[in-house]
Amino acid sequence: MAGVGRPSESLDDQVRRVTAAIKNGNGLEASDDVIEQTVRECFAEREDARIQDFVSLLAERSARERLRRLAGTERDRVAT
Repeated sequence: MAGVGRPSESLDDQVRRVTAAIKNGNGLEASDDVIEQTVRECFAEREDARIQDFVSLLAERSARERLRRLAGTERDRVAT
């Protein structure tokens, strides 16, 4: 089956690609280091997934959600 199994990109390449997409795509106010660390954590949570085809997509979605929550928490902290 073509396209099934582990992606041909290395983990570091996937992390760089997803990190860049998040930095360029949604205006989240987080440092580059925070974004990259969040992305790495999201990939690490899925490293043992039986099917690896969509890990990159799922990690990106999860990282975006976490960063949005983090940004909201930071705004709340500044407002009080």
